[in-house]
Amino acid sequence: MPRWLTALFAGAETLLVLAIGLGIPLVTATLVWAAQYGFAADYVVVWRIAADAWLLGHGVDVTFTLDPATAAGLGLPGAELPVTVTIALLGFALLTVLLAVRAGRRVSEAGHPVVGAVAAIAVFAGGAVATVLPALHPAARPSIVQGVL
Repeated sequence: MPRWLTALFAGAETLLVLAIGLGIPLVTATLVWAAQYGFAADYVVVWRIAADAWLLGHGVDVTFTLDPATAAGLGLPGAELPVTVTIALLGFALLTVLLAVRAGRRVSEAGHPVVGAVAAIAVFAGGAVATVLPALHPAARPSIVQGVL
């Protein structure tokens, strides 16, 4: 198999791994959004929830902050302070690792394992950037550096 085809297949399989990993929380959040809000609320919020769950699953710290009106309405001292969630939901990372091992075995049989590995890493890094940047919001802000790494 030519090198360009190896890179193309490795990149396509990496996109599939990203889609499966992001699709699980996205489908779940979409079902809740449809059942609870009847398709009325903004869907961007659903995307951010799914992206934050996927990023948490890969060890990215996410800082949550209540807006001042909500914090004041709660009447709790310190409710306005940001809270950083640092625990990883390792099921997403395990799924990514298992699918990556499977893809890596296939790419290594193609004859150009280095080309496939470089293509897969580049596509995954691009997908991580494309996930972390739209997920930025003042109420829930993932760490950009951790999200890209």
